[in-house]
Amino acid sequence: MEAEATVIIQRTSAPSPAPSPTISALVNGAVSVREKETRLGRMQPLYIDKVQPEVNKAMNGVFAAIAKANKEVGLDKTLTELVNVRCSQMNGCPTCLSVHMPKARKVGVPQMKLDILDAWRTAEIYTPEERAALRLAESLTICPNHWDPPAQVAQDIQSVFTPEQVAMLEWQIIAINASNRVSIGSDHPVRMVGYEEEAR
Repeated sequence: MEAEATVIIQRTSAPSPAPSPTISALVNGAVSVREKETRLGRMQPLYIDKVQPEVNKAMNGVFAAIAKANKEVGLDKTLTELVNVRCSQMNGCPTCLSVHMPKARKVGVPQMKLDILDAWRTAEIYTPEERAALRLAESLTICPNHWDPPAQVAQDIQSVFTPEQVAMLEWQIIAINASNRVSIGSDHPVRMVGYEEEAR
């Protein structure tokens, strides 16, 4: 009689993934860059702002010129920071959100307006100026935008803004969209400035 072959199947469990570093560890530098890369399963990202610093310097000059012109035409920082946050939300840029959320709070944007910003169209707490600026921000961020064309929006919102203010809002929106794409393309990390209390 033929001997029966016994097949033993050894079940092995998959190795447990390395625990994610805590916010505190990231802030305090307890997790090395190499360890972060290993845990993320990839090499160090290519930071295009570091590879081409002169281009980045020129871009920062544009941001400074926009900030100066915003002040000259009378655009409040609470409005421009609200626009920065909304565009960064739409583009899904965690780095820019981690920068502009604290900035918005610092210049006086109420926390509730930040908490429900994604639903601004149906929330009554936003001013006519804020609604106009947010409409323009969404119109310019989504390209092409056939249902709410930027040129038409720019005309419409001159009921609450001067032409100079509309032009500067457009420059502000263009700039934050560019900044979003630099950070997304470079895979910049989130910034912990303004979140120190939460890291403890």
